[in-house]
Order: sequence, then structure tokens, then C-alpha cells
Amino acid sequence: MNRLSICLGYLLGKGHGLPKSDIFTPLLSFNLGVEAGQIIVLSAVFCMVIVVKRAAHNFERYQSQGQYYLAQGVGSLAAFWVLQRMLV
Repeated sequence: MNRLSICLGYLLGKGHGLPKSDIFTPLLSFNLGVEAGQIIVLSAVFCMVIVVKRAAHNFERYQSQGQYYLAQGVGSLAAFWVLQRMLV
């Protein structure tokens, strides 16, 4: 993994494949794109954390009902698998 990071850092830092006269604009665009991608990923994770916290708050109210439906789903899947293997 360390060799991979060194090689990628060298390639990106040197700007291979870019014209030597105008290297600033392509590198700036690349870096801004990386930063934008990181912001998008962090925003998605932040939204997921908020959703999970809200769901955990309501979890206590619906816990027994959820366990019932989860057990029904698991039992149905198990029955399907048993019948599928019996018929093959």
C-alpha cells in the first residue's frame, strides 16, 4: 500500500501528460474536483448519521413490532430455501 501511495503521489505531483507551459489550471481543476468529491461523500455520511439517530429515537416505540416482522421475513426466507432445495 505504501508503494502505491508513493507512485500515485509522484505521478500526480509531476503532472504527467499535462503541458509544461500551462500546468496550473489542470492541477487546480483536479484538486478542486477531489475536494468536491470529499465534500459530497461527507455530506452523504452526515445525512445518514442524522437519519440513523432519528430512527434510533423512534426504535424503542416500534421495537416489538419490528422484531415480529423481521422474524416473519427470516422464517419465510428459510421456508423458501428449504422448499427450493427439496424440489431440486
